[in-house]
Amino acid sequence: MSILSPIIDLVWHICRAKAFDSNSLLCKVLKNIGVGKFVFRIRVLQFRIENLLGHFNQRFIEYPWVLQQLGSGKNRILLDVGCSGSLLDHELIARGFHVVGLDIQDHPMRNSREVFIQANVINTNLPSETFDVILLVSTIEHVGLDTYGQVILADDADFWAMQELRRLLKKDGVLLLTTPYEGGGPLKIHRWRRNGCEFLERRYDHERLTKLLAGFLTVKSAFFLCLLKNKCKFVPIEKRILDKLSAKACEGSLACLILRKNI
Repeated sequence: MSILSPIIDLVWHICRAKAFDSNSLLCKVLKNIGVGKFVFRIRVLQFRIENLLGHFNQRFIEYPWVLQQLGSGKNRILLDVGCSGSLLDHELIARGFHVVGLDIQDHPMRNSREVFIQANVINTNLPSETFDVILLVSTIEHVGLDTYGQVILADDADFWAMQELRRLLKKDGVLLLTTPYEGGGPLKIHRWRRNGCEFLERRYDHERLTKLLAGFLTVKSAFFLCLLKNKCKFVPIEKRILDKLSAKACEGSLACLILRKNI
């Protein structure tokens, strides 16, 4: 699998790049016959196999965790923020959710039954209390930074985005958030390069995460420590322990939260 995995990753990235061409056959197939759901499940299976062999990926934690929390989608309207380039919505639609995707970039890989809105999460212009579920899977940490084609750049843009999503969430709705978390802090802006492009993300500390969640109640949480010396293996950890570690000791760690409005 150590040899096969890079090959699968290469094929995946080539196919995903091709799928961004709205006129390509692959893009049309993904939209019309639900191949996206199949590809998504293959991708998750790859993460599971890699996990058994000691090779870890953040999505291996996030996708199963999110899907486990959601349950049935019958008669539930779900907003997936930062959906571009992801096939998660295909799985959500298969589970019965009415999915609305939101991203500042186009989302050619969307399912034909998905409603897609190309807009900034800071100001969506959508009606208040519309959604039963809102997803933020590794998205909030990028908001307001000069990455992924964003045009509104501000240090506090992640706070503004959370308050806009609070407005959109129904009173009994839930918001599922996953984000990098290095509890010992301080807040760090992490940079990396891929395919010649630079990407940025916040890695939250306790103080910044607490401020981010203003107006919400945390009803369930899971934290995972990233063991960089062990091929980036993620292990469950209590937040209070993570908060005592230095930023270096918990570099790349992860927070997964279920939130409700604090009314």
